[in-house]
Amino acid sequence: MSRIIRRWPQQAHACPVPAEPVSTLPPPDETAERTLFSVPTGAGTRARAPVTFPGYEILDELGRGGMGVVYKARHLGLNRLVALKVILGGPLARDEDKARFRIEAEAGARLHHPNIVQVYDVGECAGFAYMALELVEGGTLRQWQNGHPVAARDAARLASAVARAIHHAHERGIIHRDLKPANILLAQVAGSGAGPGNSDGTDGLQLPNVRPKVTDFGLAKALAGGTDLTGTGVLCGTPNYMAPEQVSGAPPGPSVDVYGLGALLFEMLAGRPPFAGSDAADVLNQILRTEAPDVRRLAPRAPRDLAVIVAKCLEKVPARRYATARDLADDLDRYLGAKPIAARPVGPAGRAWRWSRRHPVAAGFLLISSAGCLLTGGMALELLHSRNGERAARDTADAARREAEEQRAAAERTRDELARALAAAEREQATALAEHAAAVKQQGHADAARNQSEADLRVAGRVICDAVRELAREPRFADDELRGTRLLLLESGRAFCTSVLAGKSDTPEWLQMLADVSHWLGYLEARNDNHAGAAAEYGAAADAAGRWARKEPANPDARGRRCESLMCAAGALASLGRLDEAERAYREAAGLIEGVVAERAKLRHPLEGAERRRARELYDRWARLLHRRGNRADCERAARKALDHARELPTTGPAGGEHLRLVQLAHQGYAHALGALGRWDEGERQFAAALEVADRHPVLGPRDAPYSAARVGGLLELADYRHARNHPARADEAFREAVGTMERSFAAQPADAPDSWLSVELARACIRHANSLRARELTADAEKRYNQALGALAPVLRRAPGFRPAVDAASDARAGRAELYDRTGRHRASANEWAALADEDPRVRNRSRWELNGLHARLRAGDWRGAYDAGLCALGKRQPGWASAEQGLVWCLVAKQIGADPALSPEDRAVAAREAADNAVRCLEAARSAGEFENPGRLEWYAARAADFAPVRDRFDPKRR
Repeated sequence: MSRIIRRWPQQAHACPVPAEPVSTLPPPDETAERTLFSVPTGAGTRARAPVTFPGYEILDELGRGGMGVVYKARHLGLNRLVALKVILGGPLARDEDKARFRIEAEAGARLHHPNIVQVYDVGECAGFAYMALELVEGGTLRQWQNGHPVAARDAARLASAVARAIHHAHERGIIHRDLKPANILLAQVAGSGAGPGNSDGTDGLQLPNVRPKVTDFGLAKALAGGTDLTGTGVLCGTPNYMAPEQVSGAPPGPSVDVYGLGALLFEMLAGRPPFAGSDAADVLNQILRTEAPDVRRLAPRAPRDLAVIVAKCLEKVPARRYATARDLADDLDRYLGAKPIAARPVGPAGRAWRWSRRHPVAAGFLLISSAGCLLTGGMALELLHSRNGERAARDTADAARREAEEQRAAAERTRDELARALAAAEREQATALAEHAAAVKQQGHADAARNQSEADLRVAGRVICDAVRELAREPRFADDELRGTRLLLLESGRAFCTSVLAGKSDTPEWLQMLADVSHWLGYLEARNDNHAGAAAEYGAAADAAGRWARKEPANPDARGRRCESLMCAAGALASLGRLDEAERAYREAAGLIEGVVAERAKLRHPLEGAERRRARELYDRWARLLHRRGNRADCERAARKALDHARELPTTGPAGGEHLRLVQLAHQGYAHALGALGRWDEGERQFAAALEVADRHPVLGPRDAPYSAARVGGLLELADYRHARNHPARADEAFREAVGTMERSFAAQPADAPDSWLSVELARACIRHANSLRARELTADAEKRYNQALGALAPVLRRAPGFRPAVDAASDARAGRAELYDRTGRHRASANEWAALADEDPRVRNRSRWELNGLHARLRAGDWRGAYDAGLCALGKRQPGWASAEQGLVWCLVAKQIGADPALSPEDRAVAAREAADNAVRCLEAARSAGEFENPGRLEWYAARAADFAPVRDRFDPKRR
């Protein structure tokens, strides 16, 4: 195959020997736990791996632990991100680390649960054992909590999910043995957010919308027949979270993980583990000999039921805990559902009996001491009974004397207390008066600050609207050079809307300002070709205007603003192909504008003309949408309504010229609607009326050869109409009159300062005439017109290369000429024209279309090698789904041409055709990933080209999900 294509990609070695040995890290302790799958250690830099792992591309290093290092990597075969865990030390790693690495991989491979980190792949390269895990980039529970308590209901929900994941592991014979916050990863879910407080009144962080994922099964133990790397009596786990039987070295069971879940829930509620000490020995001694503290001592506002659940999990005796992790999850769900829980608190007698069981010597000593105290007390009582008679009289006298002294002291205390109370009351009254004065002063400052803030916000809103309104009048505002300015205005507008929504957003004044700013944000998004963002912003403007209208039902301005925003939102929705939504928006806007126009007309309001202009534009846009949907009858009715409103506009005065233009456009739109219904003669009469209105326009153009832009525009529309009517000679007559008028003006303009807009309009007219000529197979005349259009634009583009109207017109002219080349058999010239267009056209969607047209032109020219090279360049680019599907078709056609090329040997044909088919499958799979084949229309397209897709028939099924 090297004789066919000059440059073939060289195969890389799968597992090269590492350039230098990788050092291992000392095992971490509890104060520096592993933070795998967390924040990259080298943000912004590419991670360096010890070896190149086959099938994976290393992107970043995520974290290191005592046993391994984790990289963020891309699985090249499936094109997905994974966490690649590699054992430290590679061939020099300890046997114990290798065995634990293998146990973790085996345990993870046996578990398939949405709350357990999944294991995708396990392997070894150059002595470095690795496994590919599910990538979770939300960080660990320990990192998120950071020593702070978590809201009770959020903690219960997270613990319930983890408990069900652990029960899933127990059902498959695996005990985790190392449950702790550092081993719980938080996977982000759409719509996440966090904030203080919760619904049950407890304090604590509110858990964001995440899914917990259990990880690190390196200390996992099989319930039956599994390998355990710890010998008898050797501790296994993290001290603060170990169950008593783990500390004592007893064989572990599922209750070990139930204890760990209780410790996890305890720390989420209290912000610290149940047992903490100066060192590990102190902690382990507490676990064996000290009852777990009540979580409500550290978190007094924790719910009582949740504290009972935690206490049951942390029982010293495994038999007193929950029998399974699922029982724990069920009890947590009962708490979340406000139902009675199954666990019961331990009473004082029970706690005393358990304490005596743990401390038998102290309990026996206490029992003997209690018996001695009872005996001594009995003897003392008998002695006192014998002396009661003697002391009776003396006690009576002493009691009377003491009572008198107490009454006198009480009277003195009462007098002193009254004096102190009076003094305190006077001080409190003075303090209250001072505080009231300070409060009044502070309220004044607060009111002044609020008023100033509102004034600043009003100024900001007006500045944003005025700035966008003024810039919108600049023809070059849509150019790519001003994209940064548009983005800056978008950012400022969104900040304004956020401030308004956070403050006084329900008064008519602020609702009006919110509607105005949101409307202009929609305009900016449309200028940036973000139709989805434009639809959202226009919708927000319509909502704000609707709320304004409900506040002031008698104000037509609010309904007019909502009508305009709905009309613009409908246009954005139509650009997205959401035609049903667009038609609903037009229908609602039409109902609003008819009411506003009727009110203005009844009062002869000065704004009646503005509302009628808005109504004409709305019905005109609606008619075009209905024509696009094939609803010709409704299209005619909408176009007639646009004409009716245009005829009501005054054609004298300052706005007379603009109103004449709108009347002309309404006649032309109505004519096209009549033509769609086959009422051609009526349409011709409407065009005659339009030209009659155009003759009343003021004449514009160079001083030596003025021309009527309105008449030229009307002639071009009439020419298109006659072309659609299949009257080519009459269409050509109208085209030549329009173009000839503009050619005379173009020739008369100054050579050193040509009119840019005149050049663009002449080019547009030539392109429209050329398209008509090309459709009638008059290719030579069509090519002359295309070249004439490019000649008119050349001086404009030399003087202002970024002038967007000229750039777009030049792209349209060159695209038409490329299609003409292709139609006349000049496929190579067509391919070159398409390639140049793809390199120069600033519109992204057009670039993808031009590249595909160029590939097809090369294939029609029989140049499969050129198509192959150009297709390889396109493979490395990010493409929309439709472009990937079309590229898949191109590669199939390349494979078929390779298979039919007699200049190649059979072996070369087989190799090249197979590689082209591989590229076709790659493109089609990319289109499937983008959801392209979920569209029924795309499936029909694929079925209609079944013969072209023959090279991948057995390798790709568009209906497979």
